[in-house]
Amino acid sequence: MAEMPEIRQATVAELADLARLERDAYGEHAFPPTALRQMFDIAPTLLIVAVKDDELIGHAIVLPSVSDGVREAWFVALAVRSDMRRSGTGRLLSSEVLRRAVGHGYETVMMTMEPGNTAGRALSESLGFVTNEQAGDYFEDGVPRLVMSWQAASGASLPTPFG
Repeated sequence: MAEMPEIRQATVAELADLARLERDAYGEHAFPPTALRQMFDIAPTLLIVAVKDDELIGHAIVLPSVSDGVREAWFVALAVRSDMRRSGTGRLLSSEVLRRAVGHGYETVMMTMEPGNTAGRALSESLGFVTNEQAGDYFEDGVPRLVMSWQAASGASLPTPFG
């Protein structure tokens, strides 16, 4: 069995590597390094990484939402290095960041995704995310997005990074 990556909170020293991974995964839609630094400052325990053989191979970011009377967070990024995809790393990162969001009192986690992202959609649905709507022009770029939500009760059997 392949050795599992270490799943843990990111450090400031890893933000440059995290930005490179973000660019590789999302191209022109990647968060810039300045935004990643601010996300780290806002919610450091919800910016987590996967490390294997001392190399950053993935990250997941959830941010709190500030709305009147709504206690939810947004899953804004999940990236896994291309040679490590389909290894279970995305599932481990997602499960851990959802667990941490619940630990901070967030029972609902929202996300958006391109409808054609079949691997991402399958992973999200297997974790308990459901599609609420398809927004035709969510980012005002003409590309539709699925708006999905996850409820803490739906994730009772999230896999752990420890087996």
